[in-house]
Amino acid sequence: MISLYAGPVSEHAPRCLRPAGWLLANNSHADAGLAHLDPRYRLAAVLHHRSGRYHLTTDDLDRYLQPKRPPHPTREQLHAAGRGTAYTHPATAYLFRLDPLHANGRPGPESHQNPAGRHP
Repeated sequence: MISLYAGPVSEHAPRCLRPAGWLLANNSHADAGLAHLDPRYRLAAVLHHRSGRYHLTTDDLDRYLQPKRPPHPTREQLHAAGRGTAYTHPATAYLFRLDPLHANGRPGPESHQNPAGRHP
């Protein structure tokens, strides 16, 4: 599923994705940040766009989705702001994989809190 400038699609996408399905999201409306907080998703790669070319990388993923001003905003804060937070290493888009163990579940209580130390 592709969510580019589409709003918080990540919260509703698991109903449409099969286990281990893919979600490509950018952070214009905080969708990448919301997916990062959601335990159903794992960051699998990031997409960069430079000089008219796209590059997908799976290296050093733990450096992405780290806010310039910690801690990471909560789900409620991202919804209230209506836009994504600034990250230390931004990407054009983020590729998430739906965790098969959580595919049909709803976000757990940990998705509403700061994911300190949580790396996808």
